[in-house]
Parts: sequence; structure tokens; C-alpha cells
Amino acid sequence: TFLGHPVTSGFTTGAAIIIGLSQLKYFLGYHLPHSHSVLEIIIAIAKDIRLLKLAPMGLGLTWLLLLLGSKRLAKKDRRFRMLLPLGPLVGCVVGIILLWQCPSLHQRYHVQYVGDIPGGIFPVSLKDLRFDFAFINKLKVTAMSAALISFMESIAISQAVAAQHGYSVKASEELFALGVTNVICAMFSGMVATGSFSRTAVANGSGAQTQLAGVVLGASLLLVLLFLTSLFYYLPMFALAAVVIKAVVNLIAYDVAVSLWKVKRWDFFLWLVACLGTLFIGPLEGIGIAVLLSILVVIYESARPQLAVLWRVPGTKIYRSMEQEMRGERIPNVLIVRVGASLYFSNVAYVKSRLLQCIEEASENEPVHHLVLEMCSVHTVDSTAVHLLKDIVDDFRGRGIQTVFAMVGPRVMKTFHKAELVSFIGENRFFPAVCDAVQGCLLSGSGKDGLPRLRSALEIAASRDVLPEVGISNCIHQQYTQVNIFVPRAIPGLVELFNSVFVTKGCNVEGAQVDHLHHTYYLLM
Repeated sequence: TFLGHPVTSGFTTGAAIIIGLSQLKYFLGYHLPHSHSVLEIIIAIAKDIRLLKLAPMGLGLTWLLLLLGSKRLAKKDRRFRMLLPLGPLVGCVVGIILLWQCPSLHQRYHVQYVGDIPGGIFPVSLKDLRFDFAFINKLKVTAMSAALISFMESIAISQAVAAQHGYSVKASEELFALGVTNVICAMFSGMVATGSFSRTAVANGSGAQTQLAGVVLGASLLLVLLFLTSLFYYLPMFALAAVVIKAVVNLIAYDVAVSLWKVKRWDFFLWLVACLGTLFIGPLEGIGIAVLLSILVVIYESARPQLAVLWRVPGTKIYRSMEQEMRGERIPNVLIVRVGASLYFSNVAYVKSRLLQCIEEASENEPVHHLVLEMCSVHTVDSTAVHLLKDIVDDFRGRGIQTVFAMVGPRVMKTFHKAELVSFIGENRFFPAVCDAVQGCLLSGSGKDGLPRLRSALEIAASRDVLPEVGISNCIHQQYTQVNIFVPRAIPGLVELFNSVFVTKGCNVEGAQVDHLHHTYYLLM
């Protein structure tokens, strides 16, 4: 699904505002046209403001303040937590009694109530089932639009509520549930069913947490339709409006917008587009524009994968990004680059241009003779990427730069073999780890003279005492300081010596790993 959190949050915020404003007609005491545009609703309110009725306005505001107050009290003091689900119910009961005992509120002061509610069970329509393909062809576009709108609204409000309570919603299961529900509704003369925005908000505001709340609601509605419709004759519309407004207030996620502005501005822009599009254009158009922009963001990000230049953590065989590891060592004449995404037709040209840029920047310090591409994040390549990789290797050969691959996954390696890229590059140019690739580059020499750098280094190390390498890092582990020590030869008692030095300096050794010449210690300073 492309309904990311910024999109669903912006949509629910805009829809909550529209629903809240649409309920104001029961506070104002005059009719407002049904509209999905907040601008049209505001214009209609301002146009007929002279028709404002004080009685429904005063009663509606009073009910709304009482509901908000009971909700705040229930969250503040656990002794009153039952006010959260019972507040709306008590408000409706008190409103019914008030209008029943004071008919002048309706007759003289224009306070509206529900009135007659048709009772009885819904008629069975399964007997009317027939397959008229001409009729189906006529309504298929309308039916597909209704299905799309209902699903998008349902999954948007579901994900918004799920984000508030820390659980996940599977879009495929929601779609299946909506399909089954509408099939059953069609058998009993039902309208198109979807996840109701306002009823979801009311249930969420009342403390509903499981599917049992829906079972209780359905059973209650069936009971009311069969036996209790007359009890709701005097139910005031301002009381219902107050319940809905109180519920949708919780879905106005301005705090999410503030957080997105601080964390990532582009996500804030998606939130704003979804919210304003829903407010001023319509729910389907608003969320559709936001989804389209989300897809464009995905395409843009995938077409510009991250490339990171790596260097070695001192005293280790670990290679990390220069932006993540503050202290590190460059390998002479070797440039190591990690490709951060799969390669395909839309991004491989960008990868080549970024590699050329990295080589130019590294060449300012010393010439680059070897390029090591770490491919652990590359999970797949297409034919265009394979073709351009050949061009990249061939182009760099002409520049005197040998290209080496490290940590190529089996799926990508299989594609390379089928495309004969391995034979073109050379099997000796593929290594299981970056440290092996670097060692292979040093062994193969560099430049036209082909000096064996690593062999020379080994000869020097054998002829004289080589000092140990020590590396200290706080980036690899968040809690401890990691000390890496590489010693040129095994010396008995080194572990005890290192431990005593750490303890003398006031450090607690929380863990240690010794692999022949390589010592790793985790210190708590």
C-alpha cells in the first residue's frame, strides 16, 4: 500500500475537520448543504449566519463541553474512567428527557430532534439476484469507483487509529473483510458498506479496543430496529452532533504535522497535501494526489540510491562509512564504495556518475588504482544494469582503475553468470568480504609498475618488530566503548595485561573477544 503514515494522518485530519464542520448545522439551527469542500461549508455558514438560533447553539456547546470535560476527567482519574464510554450515552439520554419534557424547545426555539425512525427487520433481497450483463456493464465504472473510495477511506481511518494504539492493520485482510461484508449486505437490501469514519471515531473515543465492540454495536442496532425505535423519537440532533464532534477532535493530528516538520520536511509536505486536498477538493481527490506524490517519491528515491565511501576501523577488519565512523584509515590507492540499493535501468546511470564523482574526490589526495564495490545491499539487477556495469568496468579499465566486487549475493551472482559478466570481469575480481577484496587489490599491485604492496609490507613486518594497531570506537556499539587491538604476533599473557591496564585506568571490562592476533574489548567508562 502507498498509504503511508503522513498520507493517512493528513487525510484523517482533513476528513475529521469536514465531518466536524458538517455537524455545526445542528448547533447553528439552520440547514447547511452537504459538501466535501471545507470552503463551501464555511461560505454557507457565513452566508446564512443571520439565521443563527441561540437555543440549539447554547445547548450544543454545553453538551460538547460536558463531553470533553468527562473525557478529560476519565483520563486524569481512574476512578471516573467509566465516564469515557458512558459520557455520550448519558448525554443522549438526558437530551431525550429534556426535549420530551420541554416541547417548547422544539416548537418555539427550533431545537431539532430525530423524529420517527422506521422499525423492523431489513428485507431479504437474495431472491432478486439475477445476472444482467448489460446492467453490470452499465454500472461497472460506478461500482469500481465506489469500491475504491470505500476501501481507501476504510484503510485510511483504520491505519490512523492503529497508529494511535500501536498495532498494525493488513490492507489485504481489510479488503477481504469489506468484500465479504458487501456480499452479505447485498443479500439483505443493504447499502455499500465501508469502515465508517464518524462511527470509528466515536468508538475510538469511547474506549473500544476489540472486535467485540462491533458485535455489541450490531446487536444493539438490531435490537433497536426491532423493538426500541420509539425511544429515540426525541433524541436531540445537537446531542448527536456533540458526540461526533467530540470524537473527531481526537483525529485532528496537528502534533503529527509538527513532528514530521522536525523529522522530515518531505513527509510533512505529503501530510499537508493530503490534508488540504481532502479539505478543499474532496476525500478521494486529496488522498489520490497524496498517493501519487508518494509513488513519485518512491521512484525518485529508488532512482538515486545512496553510495557510501568506506574506510577501515583501526585495528579491525571492519569497514564502515566515513560519515558514520569518525576515526578510520584509508587504504592507499584503493577506493571502497558501498552501493545502497538494487540496480536497474532507472538508477544505474546515476550510480556511474556518483562513482566518477567519488573517484575524482579521492584522486585529489592520491591516485585511485582500485575500486571496490561492496554489493551487500544489491539484491537484484536487471539486464540494463548488467549492460551498464560492463560499460563501467570497461570505462574504468581505460582510466587505469581495476573494479573489484565484494559481498555479491547469490541471486545477483546468478544473474552475473548468466550474462557472462563474471567471465568479462574475471572470477578473481569477486570476493566474499571487503577485507578480502582489499587484500586482493594490494596483492595484485597497482599502476603500471605492478609493485606488490602487500608482499613488501609482509617482508618488512617479518624483518622488524611491528607496533600493534589500536582502534577506539563509540559508533559500533551504543552502550560500550569498543577497543580493537591488533598485535603482530601471539604473546602469552596479553589478555591479562590488557585487562590490568583497563582496570588501572578505571574502566570496567564488560566483554572481550580474542581471535589469535585480534583483540576486541568492550569497556564501560
